[in-house]
Amino acid sequence: MVLRHISARFWWIACLLAPSLVGAQGWTEDQCVNKAKHFLSVALAGKNGVVNDLVIKSVKVEQDRFTIYEGEGPPTHLKLSIRHDQDTQVYIRQENGLITVVHALDSPTSTEFNPRHALSDRELQEMALKYHRAAGWKETGMVIFHFGFSMDPRVRILHLLPTVRGVPYHWESSIYMELDYATGQLITGNWPKIPNVSPPTDLAPRITSEQAIDWAMDFVTRERGVTEASTVWHPLCVCRVQDWLEYSNLNTHDLELQRLGQGKLVYEVLILDHTYRDGGRYRYDVLVDAADGRIMTIWKREFSGGFGGGKAMSGPFGWDLGDGQVRATEAGRRVFTGRASVDFVRWTHDRPLKGRTVLLQFGKVFASATFDKDTGLLAMKSQGRIAWGRPSPDLARKLSSYKLR
Repeated sequence: MVLRHISARFWWIACLLAPSLVGAQGWTEDQCVNKAKHFLSVALAGKNGVVNDLVIKSVKVEQDRFTIYEGEGPPTHLKLSIRHDQDTQVYIRQENGLITVVHALDSPTSTEFNPRHALSDRELQEMALKYHRAAGWKETGMVIFHFGFSMDPRVRILHLLPTVRGVPYHWESSIYMELDYATGQLITGNWPKIPNVSPPTDLAPRITSEQAIDWAMDFVTRERGVTEASTVWHPLCVCRVQDWLEYSNLNTHDLELQRLGQGKLVYEVLILDHTYRDGGRYRYDVLVDAADGRIMTIWKREFSGGFGGGKAMSGPFGWDLGDGQVRATEAGRRVFTGRASVDFVRWTHDRPLKGRTVLLQFGKVFASATFDKDTGLLAMKSQGRIAWGRPSPDLARKLSSYKLR
């Protein structure tokens, strides 16, 4: 154990001078300790600026390989266990002095929380960017792409992404932070090792996000048997070319980009399947080529929780979504857009269906259904049965007259 008792009035000066003292061997233990102390003086202050009288009781320094992001090999980080009013662990990469993980071992200072005292999203974003700078990272184009809530109402979760010319990198490069909702203090921070990916020269997509969603949904309904699903996000992003576990459709150009370590412009469409399969529900991360709409890769994972703003199904689908804006597509081609509804008619036992499959979108909810011209009804298989619904007149006319391929 290395114990250091340094006045908080002076060690921040040493921290500011530390980068100029770094040699070819990287940062020394003293420099890393000073960096961590300075960071904590900022992170513990929250919206109040800097803690100038932070009392450090002890510091334990350990070598660590930090295997969350790295494989086998010699230690690359210093793990600092710092005792003050709370216990905090700080990981610093010795090569460059960047802070990669901060974890407060204690919960927020007060269990009582009045939502009226919560900081705004803008204030929390400013706090997150301040901590990002204090950790030693550059702030060249950062965007917060997701706000979330934890089980503790006092804790707000933020995800930040680096950007290139206004386009964010893929979520694998996201920075994760948990902030105290009332004070803005940092509870947890996680800076991954951002992939060294060269962005493409052209960052202008050739297809729209709506088209990317249509083609991604069309693929999972046809190839994966998904009948009820929601989309959560569909950002345009720069992603390194990689082979994902579930499905890979990389062409020669993609493989060359992969070899050269160059990024590709894609839409990432996250699809949440509403139906239980094999004892659970699944999400599909679909990468769609922003140039031609080709489905490049799919990553299928089990998930739990809500559906991110779409209407979740509490039981089998029963055409009970009500009147509203509806989009209908067939094989990615638009059939209908407008206000419509589908009224539930009846349930029947599962059996083969005649007709062509159309994809109906109600807000963020998608349903893959078969339109039967003879009866004028829509049929969708749901958990071992078939739900029949009658489309409203405008939608029925389009489905009847459209020349399905």
